[in-house]
Amino acid sequence: MSRPRPATWRTQYGALLAETPAPRRVRDVALYAVAALAFGTLTVFVLQYAGPTFFNEGPTAPIQSRRGTVPVWLPFSVGVLMAIVFGGGVLASLFSSRPKVVLARLTPDTVAILTGDTLSSLPWSDVVDVRAELVDGRELLAITVPVEGEPTTLHLVGPVETYPLMAVVHHFWRNPSDRATLGRRAGDRTAQRVLTAVAAAITIAG
Repeated sequence: MSRPRPATWRTQYGALLAETPAPRRVRDVALYAVAALAFGTLTVFVLQYAGPTFFNEGPTAPIQSRRGTVPVWLPFSVGVLMAIVFGGGVLASLFSSRPKVVLARLTPDTVAILTGDTLSSLPWSDVVDVRAELVDGRELLAITVPVEGEPTTLHLVGPVETYPLMAVVHHFWRNPSDRATLGRRAGDRTAQRVLTAVAAAITIAG
């Protein structure tokens, strides 16, 4: 299970979006780990093979290879290049940005939350409650709407800190006059004011 993290907010195409980096898939991580291990092992082997001769006898000293005798600087240079590529790949995997997952989309007329693989969109006028709810030991954003006359609760599914996200959605639900700013800079500022108030309240409580 991915560790919850704060959502990031931005305005795009007339909507206020709450996003979080997509979790790394176990299969992708495993494939990269296997490739990195193989490449790293080969790099170490090449450097161990050519390194002693390179440093002890000089770069022009002969060394045996599959293609006969070659100057030691040639396999040593290949090993150094492989080490650079390997190190660069590791750093890129650690610090590269990941695709974003949209957790919620707020517009003047609708609110949409991620309830699985897709966003479920609801008119603001249908929402009867917005809250944080404990489900199977996890705190989730819960939005209740009537379906065929019966109250139905939708839960946001995603590795995100629930309370700040819930506070923003709750604010725009309870303050219809502020919804007109959604999708504009004023909506961003409103969301940031709510998040600042939430952070201050958490700090005081802590």
